[in-house]
Amino acid sequence: MTADLQTFGFPPGYFVIRSVGADRLWDVGNDDVEDGTEIILWPEKEKSLVE
Repeated sequence: MTADLQTFGFPPGYFVIRSVGADRLWDVGNDDVEDGTEIILWPEKEKSLVE
């Protein structure tokens, strides 16, 4: 199996990234995708991932 070069091995979709040290969730400021984009830590408000 080869990784898709456009996704760098990640499937399309949403991911939840949790900082173990801060016990907060990571987010990207303004949904930017450029290098150097600010990362924001938020407290988790709910456990459901269903929209």
